Amino acid sequence: MIPNELLGTQHRLMVLDMEFKYAKRSNRRVREPRIKWWTLTKETAGLIVERIAEERAWRRVEGADSMWDAVADCIRRSAKETLGLSMGGGNRMRGAWWWNE
Repeated sequence: MIPNELLGTQHRLMVLDMEFKYAKRSNRRVREPRIKWWTLTKETAGLIVERIAEERAWRRVEGADSMWDAVADCIRRSAKETLGLSMGGGNRMRGAWWWNE
């Protein structure tokens, strides 16, 4: 800019229409089912142990890594059948647990 000169001669008006595209994020998450480990009691633990003992996954596999995977899968499968699955969700009013009448 030059002092004492009109702005109209130095600058030209530019009009621009812009459109920004962005990925719209949804607030809804896809939740995978989880095993209800919080419902584990002595009785249900006994049932899980019995199912694992019946299956004997550790005897069918050779090698430590594959044995570990087989036993872990056996434990998860037994727990799913015994304890059940949860899809999440929970309490919609998270801060309201302390409210009373």
